[in-house]
Formats: sequence, structure tokens, C-alpha cells
Amino acid sequence: MERSCPLEGGAMGGSDVVPGGAEPLDGEEYLDIIGIMRNQAGRYECKASNDVATPDVKYVNANPGRERDISRFDCNPLVSMVTLKYRHPPTIKKTQSSETPVGRVGTLQCEATAVPTPEFEWYRDEKRLSNAQGVNIQILGTTTVLMIANVTEEDYGNYTCVASNRLGVQNASLFLYSEYGRRRHRGYTTQRTSLKTVTRVI
Repeated sequence: MERSCPLEGGAMGGSDVVPGGAEPLDGEEYLDIIGIMRNQAGRYECKASNDVATPDVKYVNANPGRERDISRFDCNPLVSMVTLKYRHPPTIKKTQSSETPVGRVGTLQCEATAVPTPEFEWYRDEKRLSNAQGVNIQILGTTTVLMIANVTEEDYGNYTCVASNRLGVQNASLFLYSEYGRRRHRGYTTQRTSLKTVTRVI
């Protein structure tokens, strides 16, 4: 990301950009962040000065627009605020399978973190599920819930939660099983959920 950086005054001087209380960088018009990380998001202080006028201090919140290996931000005293956001593909951080008796409501839950906010889809045997008779899908921010009413033997098995945004996709396998299938599915806990990640290049 690159923006113009005019500095007003009779003579051009240096500029300091101090990230989070770190030592200032003298004499540079640009700040290059190599391998930008999520924890580098936030507000930076930019000071432009010369031998003529009083130093001008602005807070610069730079926005790379998307995750990059190198991001460049300008120290422009005319720009008062830009926002730095760390964008990343979805990471499914929590899932919940369900042991549900026949005739009860089965509930599967999937939670993911992503910027931009992820979109969710549910699949059963590679067939996409939608809100229909007996099936209800809810999306609450970064969490999605699949509810199956009046569970039958045919409903038991593997379900796939897909979280996606324009940066990538991650899948997780969850299970709806009966009390008698507990031993078979005992290993499929939140910590051992099967995950598959695809990163998109944009």
C-alpha cells in the first residue's frame, strides 16, 4: 500500500514514526513493515519537522488493505488518521459434535475467527445443507449452529462446517451420533477435529 506524502514548508525535513513507544526512525518519509503481523495493528505517531516551522505531530493508523509481506506507510502531517487492520483467512477454533438420541434435536456448533468476517456453509456427504424441513442453520457473528429436529438413524454421521472469506477457506468435520455410537466417535473431540485449510491468493 502506498500513499503520497507531501510535507508543507519552505524546506523539507525528516520524519519520525514511533510504533508503540519504540525508538523513532529518523529521516524517512515512509515506514516499511516487513512481514506485517496481527499484533502490529494500531496507532502510530508521525512527526514531520524542518528548520522553519514547529514540528507537526499526527497519529497515523495505516491500513494495508489486506495481508501482505511488506507494507509501506507514509508519514504525512496532512493525513490525520488511517486504520491498520490485520486481515487473515478463517481459523476454526472451536467445534461441538453431538450425542443425540432418536427423536431429539441434534445440535452441531462451529466457531471461526477471520477478517473479513467469515461466511459459513454446512455439508453432509458433500451435499450442501440449507434451511429446510427438519434442518435449521443459524449464523451468529463468528459462530454457526446446525440444528436437526427429530433425529433419525439416517441423520447420524459426519457433517462438515466450512468457513470462508476472500482470503481462504477452512473445513472442520463434526459428528452426530447415538449413545451406542459413543465409543466409535469418542476420538472426535474439539481438540482433535479434522481440519482442512485452503488459502486464496488475491
